[in-house]
Amino acid sequence: MNLLELQICSLADSRNFNLLMIASENGQTEIVSSLLKFGFDIDEIRSSVCAASLAFKNSHWKVLLELLKANC
Repeated sequence: MNLLELQICSLADSRNFNLLMIASENGQTEIVSSLLKFGFDIDEIRSSVCAASLAFKNSHWKVLLELLKANC
C-alpha cells in the first residue's frame, strides 16, 4: 500500500463509528450488505457499541438480520 491509498475500514466519524456502524445506525440495509462484502469486521466494538447494537437500538430489523446472517 502506498501513502495515497486509504483503508476504507479505518474511516470513522467523530464518535469513532466506522462506516458499517453508521449504516447500521441509520437503517441502510443495502449499504450494510455491501460493506460486509468488503470485509468489514462485524464484531468490531468502538465507543462501547457494535453495528448490531446500533441496529437494534434504532429498531432497524432488516439491518440486524443482515448482520446476523453474517454471523454477527
